[in-house]
Amino acid sequence: MPMKEMVKDFDIVNVCLSKGMGCPAGSMIAGTEEDIKRARVIRKMLGGGMRQTGILSACALVSLMDWEDKLLLDN
Repeated sequence: MPMKEMVKDFDIVNVCLSKGMGCPAGSMIAGTEEDIKRARVIRKMLGGGMRQTGILSACALVSLMDWEDKLLLDN
């Protein structure tokens, strides 16, 4: 099932990149600009935030290159 089809009924989608994706840490969120701004505020209120995230960002990009193979979505 294509990812677009899988998430069609949701307003916000969060993906953890360290759970089976091969990234040492991190997650990403997809939604409207307003929802993402609100999520950033909540993340900061709960103590989230990192410095020097360039290396983690590179890991995240690599983990997304073949995500379907990593998650074995065609089982």
